[in-house]
Amino acid sequence: MLMTASLISVLLTGCGSQTSVSEIVNSAESVLAAAQEKAAEETAAVEEGKEETEPSAPAEAAETNEAKTEKESVPEETQETGASDNTEADNMTTLEFAQQLSIGWNLGNTLDAYTMGAGNQGLSSETCWQHTKTTRELMKTIHEAGFETVRIPVSWHNHMTDVAAHTIDPEWMERVAEIVDYAVDEGLFVIINIHHDNGSENGLYYPDDAHMAAAESYIGTVWTQVAERFQDYDEHLIFEGMNEPRMVGDQNEWWIDENREECKKSIACINTLNQLFVDTVRNSGGFNASRYLMIPGYCACPEGVLNSGFQIPADPAKEQYGENRLILSVHAYRPYEFALNIGGTPEFDSKKSSDTNEITWFMDELKKKYISKGIPVVIGEFGALNKNGNIEERVEFTEYYVKQAKAHGIPCIWWDNAAVSGGGELFGIIDRANNRYSFPEIVEALMKYKE
Repeated sequence: MLMTASLISVLLTGCGSQTSVSEIVNSAESVLAAAQEKAAEETAAVEEGKEETEPSAPAEAAETNEAKTEKESVPEETQETGASDNTEADNMTTLEFAQQLSIGWNLGNTLDAYTMGAGNQGLSSETCWQHTKTTRELMKTIHEAGFETVRIPVSWHNHMTDVAAHTIDPEWMERVAEIVDYAVDEGLFVIINIHHDNGSENGLYYPDDAHMAAAESYIGTVWTQVAERFQDYDEHLIFEGMNEPRMVGDQNEWWIDENREECKKSIACINTLNQLFVDTVRNSGGFNASRYLMIPGYCACPEGVLNSGFQIPADPAKEQYGENRLILSVHAYRPYEFALNIGGTPEFDSKKSSDTNEITWFMDELKKKYISKGIPVVIGEFGALNKNGNIEERVEFTEYYVKQAKAHGIPCIWWDNAAVSGGGELFGIIDRANNRYSFPEIVEALMKYKE
């Protein structure tokens, strides 16, 4: 989440090349084409006086399987149009699709981790903020607990073979893909993004007028590469354009002053970068023409999408589907004093409006402005710090938060930075080294209102 002392990160993992194509292969057009081809063969056989036997069903299936590589190939018609014409998501509205994300979990402080500076830090960065390499078994543990979504925050600036050209190290891209595959194979929805790449140095992106040329180059180049690598993945993979875009180091880094000119300009810059992200992905081919995309406002706070300057990007997918395939992304560690401020109160009482007002206010506003109009919102990060073992308060908070989110139609994703004990920001709920939950009571609270 926030770039504080312990560097909370958003979870984001890439997946290997996996595509769900069975429904497309069995579409009506394919069946018709096969029937026409057989009819032509039979006619030719009769004319030549030959005895023609049709291949058996197993033989036909074998030929079909040989014609496509496992999890990677896409029918020629899909490659040409970039449309996922027969996926289950095509029968849903964007709001209905987003509801499937339900309750999620962040693989934080992992693929988003980095040490200072740009360049190529190699695969070891995965464990530089926590000490466990991500495994397939972890994703199985997550799914078995009832989570439907895994957000995998990814930083890219520290994995460049050419910093000036923003060329991503192929080895890093494949590691991201490997972890994405772990989750997709388990049946989870997956969100990957650009995470800790927001800065005014080293040619990264920074949303102000002075740095916009560099920001557009970075966002466009990185998403061009990521979109190409994952173009054959179906709707289970979601792209999130940026994590908490903001003026890092500015007096308004974490809150918006709509009356300040610098804030107005930064909001406009973020609008431009969001549009660039959508256009880049939509023009990249494969399933990206219809992929669901997540769009943040300033610093990803609720006010970032509620302010008057924020604009939802135009989505070329609307022409085919009748609506945007865009989901608004917000992060909300509220009430702040309880959920995020280490020096704040360890107490939370769901019967006190003073404890719950911050939660109900922003959810009410999001529903009124967006959800009630068919525009989905996902809380990509939320949670509550462990403050000297205040487990009862954290459970009560979690139950209240997800109950309210459910009532407002907002899926939410718990921030887990792998920090379970010690000092600092303790958001971890799972012992990754042993694939077991350190706080099963919180997991149970997360699932209480899932259905």
